[in-house]
Amino acid sequence: MKKSILLAFICFFLGKIFIINSYAQELKKTVETDWLKTEVGSTGDILGAKVIGLDSEPEKELTVIDVMLPENIDFSLESVEVIGKESQKEIKQTREPEWLKNYEDGSYGVRLHLKRPKGFVFRLRLSDTDIDSNTPEN
Repeated sequence: MKKSILLAFICFFLGKIFIINSYAQELKKTVETDWLKTEVGSTGDILGAKVIGLDSEPEKELTVIDVMLPENIDFSLESVEVIGKESQKEIKQTREPEWLKNYEDGSYGVRLHLKRPKGFVFRLRLSDTDIDSNTPEN
């Protein structure tokens, strides 16, 4: 009897977690850029993201990429995933992305630190759970 009550409680609890997680995923807004090359000037048609800076340390297989983002993204960006075209999987970032803001023209972007030598194609997956916000936090 005690085992069945415990099992019922566990099932109920896990069901609640699943429902909450599903609801949170529905509230999360995500957009993706087009495929970008690790070359300064590479621009995607989707969203208009543009690679504006590139620094590479081949001996450490480290690449730092600055990507300018369009001003018309209508939500606050909280997370940035880098997806490799070849693998279709997330590329691990060695540090948290850094938000960049140009106060002269109001443009903004993101600096990415990737453990990978340059010469690859990628896209950014930009996500937020706060749909009501209008600008990225700095």
